[in-house]
Amino acid sequence: MTRRKKIVIGALLVALVVGGFLAWRVHERRAAVQAAADAYIFAMPLVLTDVTREETFKHPAAVNAEPNRMYNIPILADATFRTVIRPNVDTLYSIAWLSLANEPMVLSMPASNGRYNGVQLMDAWTNVFAAPGIRTLGNEAKQFLIVGPDYKGAVPAGMEKLVSPTNMVWAIARIHARDEADLSDAQRFQYRIDLRPLSKLGDTGFGPIFPDPRGRGAKRTEPMEIVKRMSAETFYKRFIALAQANPPAAADAPFVKNVLAPLGLDPANPTPWDALPEARRADLQRGIDAVWSVLTERAAVEKTRTPSGWAGFEAVDKIGNYGTNYKVRAGVAAFGLAANLPEDAIYLNATVDGKGQDLLGGKPYRMRFAPGELPPVKGFWSVTLYDREGYLIDHPLRRYAIRQFDKLHYAPDGSLEILIQPNDPGPERRANWLPSPASGKFALSLRAYWPEEKLLRKQWSPPPVLPLATP
Repeated sequence: MTRRKKIVIGALLVALVVGGFLAWRVHERRAAVQAAADAYIFAMPLVLTDVTREETFKHPAAVNAEPNRMYNIPILADATFRTVIRPNVDTLYSIAWLSLANEPMVLSMPASNGRYNGVQLMDAWTNVFAAPGIRTLGNEAKQFLIVGPDYKGAVPAGMEKLVSPTNMVWAIARIHARDEADLSDAQRFQYRIDLRPLSKLGDTGFGPIFPDPRGRGAKRTEPMEIVKRMSAETFYKRFIALAQANPPAAADAPFVKNVLAPLGLDPANPTPWDALPEARRADLQRGIDAVWSVLTERAAVEKTRTPSGWAGFEAVDKIGNYGTNYKVRAGVAAFGLAANLPEDAIYLNATVDGKGQDLLGGKPYRMRFAPGELPPVKGFWSVTLYDREGYLIDHPLRRYAIRQFDKLHYAPDGSLEILIQPNDPGPERRANWLPSPASGKFALSLRAYWPEEKLLRKQWSPPPVLPLATP
């Protein structure tokens, strides 16, 4: 072999080795960022839950709220309500943030007497571990002892024990109010849902806290925006502290071992942030950026839509109790934190019409439910309109939704047509009118409380929102 051939072959071998090494390094870097993204998807709901808790107590209306005590909101949301995005206008809310490390809590549920109600109990990772209410209790009154994972004490006679997987618990009660005339009865029922520490049982001076009216119109900082702005260092330091206080479930052990531990993020044995290699810290930040680029991508949302333009069906059979489906858990947290179990409520959303075009203020639309095709529910349904930020839109009629128990006008064949437009359609059609803004994009949410099997099995979907020709 000549010297020239040896040089050429040597050069080729070097090129192959270097090229292969670089390809391996690229693959290695991609794998590192993917692992970082997976870690963030796993961790984000826990951090978001805690930020939501923190922001609840910061809100001016909740100045008197405190942990382990019910915070009753005895009003239906209207356009001045800015505490949370996409509020429903169907139910009264009560919320409580529980810490079970020191003692259990007692939840007393009154007999429903046919009124839709439910108390959603979520662990720190957003899993619903219990949901006492009309669906599970019927007309039975019952007391529950809510305990943390390490509780070894006795259960008082007549109480049912509910074990939370974590010591942090978020409780949300929803009580249906049919309309303003029904509001006072709904408020009385709300007050009878009692939640208190075991040590306060029988204390007549202990009761719920109510909002400070001076803070009613205050707009809070969205917890999700706070989480999105966190650096990798801030985020993971908070995650480690929270996960140590609220450990991952036993089913998460393989993920912790295979993904978190190699990154130095095992809550039981974390590597201090400053001790992580600089490349690792950079990858963790890239993983966060990669997750948000997907979560905020319009195409990702469009993939979940039905042909009629409604999104939300993809998660119908997955929300509320996620197991090891970390991607769904993170996605639901990002777009609908505190989602109910599907057996209690299903939420569907539309930002486009039946032709895939943005819903726009100033344009008239209609939504027609064919005979026998109203939302199949045992509870009730509603269609609510929001601006693109998720807030209700002010209107002189103060109508923010079309609801099942409104005095609606049905056609002789039983069909129902909802008119969605800024202009009053006149007295004959006003009952079915959902006012929309004069300009800007808007969104619709269809809520189905206590859905029937037909909806749970995805055998029903809402009709498209169709644009109407303008005169």
